[in-house]
Amino acid sequence: MELRSIPLHHIDRDPTYQVRQRWDPATDPTLDALARSLAGPEGLLHPIVVVQRTTPTTFGRLYTLIAGWRRLAAAQRLGWRTILARVEPPCDLDTPATRLRLLAMAVRENTERQDLPPEDRRVAVQRLQALYAEVYGALAPTTPAEPTTGFTRWAAQVLCVTERTIRQDLQLAALGLDSVPAGRVLPAPPPPEAPAALRVTYALRA
Repeated sequence: MELRSIPLHHIDRDPTYQVRQRWDPATDPTLDALARSLAGPEGLLHPIVVVQRTTPTTFGRLYTLIAGWRRLAAAQRLGWRTILARVEPPCDLDTPATRLRLLAMAVRENTERQDLPPEDRRVAVQRLQALYAEVYGALAPTTPAEPTTGFTRWAAQVLCVTERTIRQDLQLAALGLDSVPAGRVLPAPPPPEAPAALRVTYALRA
């Protein structure tokens, strides 16, 4: 990736890579503190991450934001015209493999900078799982140079979490639950066609 200063008005926010589904800069009480930090003597310590588009958007935007929405919003609040960015080279944003790689980057970067709300993290993991299946689902297990360990292990390695965390995120997302107490492992959830009473019992056990 190349490090360069780019105009804020050239950055497009594609919802595909925005993993903070419920975040609103207008109501975030921590955004002012972030803006003060950016305005301080050290400035922006961690550049945002963008990918250069092969063609501009309808509004002439040349870059797609992958990670750094809060930093971008704070820079906009400060009236900055440019911001330091790590720029990924142009690529085909329509291919599943590219979307999988960039979404994984966005989830990991957001998790490292500030904890994602559990529900946002679970939605992101579900989206990664769907893209992973689209990219690798039809490949034979012996395909050279491709992941062969399955989504759970791949996601755990990419996001730097345990496989148990990934499994629990997927189980809870399927049930619409918020969290599981630390140290507990959920059993396999009942199938969608299972009686409602069985699904409720499983949810209560969690």
